[in-house]
Amino acid sequence: MAESTERIITPEALRPLHWAESLTRCSLLWMPAPAFPLPRQDRTWMLAFLTRLQKLMAKKGPPQLFISQQVVYEKIRDLFLDNMIEACPMMGLLRRPGSALKAVMNEQDAEDLSTGRRKYDPFNYMDSYTYWLLGGTPEQWLPLYWGFGGMTLLYLKADPVAAAPVPAVPKYLASQPGMKRLLETFPLQAQANTAAALQNPYAPESKKVFGADLKDSAYVKGLPFIVPALSSADFFARPAQDIDALFNLVDIYIQESPADGGVLLATRLKILPEISDVLEALRQEGLLPNAQR
Repeated sequence: MAESTERIITPEALRPLHWAESLTRCSLLWMPAPAFPLPRQDRTWMLAFLTRLQKLMAKKGPPQLFISQQVVYEKIRDLFLDNMIEACPMMGLLRRPGSALKAVMNEQDAEDLSTGRRKYDPFNYMDSYTYWLLGGTPEQWLPLYWGFGGMTLLYLKADPVAAAPVPAVPKYLASQPGMKRLLETFPLQAQANTAAALQNPYAPESKKVFGADLKDSAYVKGLPFIVPALSSADFFARPAQDIDALFNLVDIYIQESPADGGVLLATRLKILPEISDVLEALRQEGLLPNAQR
């Protein structure tokens, strides 16, 4: 993909995305959303945009997909469980840089819960986790899971996560009923994807970068990766080294952000002209909402 450096882009050319033009440390775009779950029209055009963006970024490989454990639990638990084997999710920490880990339940909490003074919510006592969807493809999972307010898409700077070679199972063995059930339950390709992800630099480096202040925590040491949960304000207010650290690992960061009332897209790639072209194509096809919203 050739990066464009000559075309001058105006904020109007990127509508309905809103461009934080004053921000110089990266390009930050905001896609407004009236609510999560997304209304059908918003979900349709955003999925079309993400599909075209993936084609634009084809040389870098597909985005890596992550979905919040809390959103899965509260909104799509059955749907997620139905697809769990094929999606092959691996759980890691979803963390706003610098945030403290949740405190465990204490005696006062237990008393308040037992007397009814406080309603039990497991997420008051659990850190935020996210599932890395290692099996399948974005074409499978985005239409199912996009729009509920919990997805993060990362275009990794390192080589795309590539599946390791899958060992061939002899025909006579694969045809045995027991082995057949085993292979259906635990597909070899999904296991290879998991092994490849654990070898990708993102997994260990993310813990160093986004969990540097937790490096002595045995709890964090046991997690395979960390995904940063960033708001639009973070891209303006976080120390420059935090933003540099993000883009040392990631080329494009996309996150459904209920706190921001929409979806964030941040990048240092010079692709705003190409994004403008994608939006114009969608506009011509009648897929974009009112640009003034």
